[in-house]
Amino acid sequence: MLKTMFDGCWKNHSVGTAKLNIDGTGYECSIVETFIETFKNFFGAESKDEQKFIRKMSKEECFIMEFPIKCLGNVMICKDNRCLFSKPAHPAYHWLKTSYAYGLVCSLRYVNLQSENSKIYNCGIEDLECKTENSIFIWNKIIINKCPLKRLDSMSLNTTFDNIFSDSLGNLTFKIFNKSVYCDIEMFEPSEGLFLRRIKRI
Repeated sequence: MLKTMFDGCWKNHSVGTAKLNIDGTGYECSIVETFIETFKNFFGAESKDEQKFIRKMSKEECFIMEFPIKCLGNVMICKDNRCLFSKPAHPAYHWLKTSYAYGLVCSLRYVNLQSENSKIYNCGIEDLECKTENSIFIWNKIIINKCPLKRLDSMSLNTTFDNIFSDSLGNLTFKIFNKSVYCDIEMFEPSEGLFLRRIKRI
């Protein structure tokens, strides 16, 4: 993106493509619980009812899972960019008795979060969390770029018309199609997809 000044001959800043609005490491956490109920009747026939539940986690629960790498008090094993704890449910059958078994799978995954706009996974980047159907993503505000512009160059431009910027030789011409406020700065958007910002008269 480009920043520059207008209205006569001005010193201009040329700013290249914008940095990502969010760019850095976040975490994806999930907990899946399994409940199994078994029974053996008088004739020895066995029956089983199994249900799986995806726990709706909070941001605080995910942070606790990330440090000290535990899930509901259980130590997780980490390899590469993922930490896991798995305790399978082991159902048992007892004659004329209902029995219960419990299983637990916890997952913590380190993910690279990147977005060019104010949304990621359909959530606002300022929310610092995003709940999906099966997990929750969390991140720290330090990976959010408050003003994602990158300065590239400087130049002097003239304005022969209200919406035309050009250099003294006519080699560079920018047609302004929109004005907006970006990072509390008035910006002028040429058709080339750049931003121009006012600096000072020279």
